[in-house]
Amino acid sequence: MKQVAALQAKLAAMQGGTGATTGAAAKLTRQLSQGASGTEVTSLQTFLKAQGTDIYPEGLATGYFGTLTEKAVGRFQEKYGIAKPGDAGYGRVGPKTLAKMNELIGS
Repeated sequence: MKQVAALQAKLAAMQGGTGATTGAAAKLTRQLSQGASGTEVTSLQTFLKAQGTDIYPEGLATGYFGTLTEKAVGRFQEKYGIAKPGDAGYGRVGPKTLAKMNELIGS
């Protein structure tokens, strides 16, 4: 487990992130979808991880928005009645999802 955390930190550092996977998420400022990368994606992943294993069981904060992050965003949207599988925008951080996440972040 320590090796995985060390590799995640190295990967995040190479991508310009901090490697942090705990603590409060920063306010999200833009819409995000699969393929995005950077510190805002790391903040999104940190937020999703804090929502619990029912939302983001993998809990990875790599700074890359891949399939696991997309699935976690979808579960978050389902939990809060924002979108369901098959809806346009499911698994993407659009305006409604962004607003709900920032409401929960408290920023």
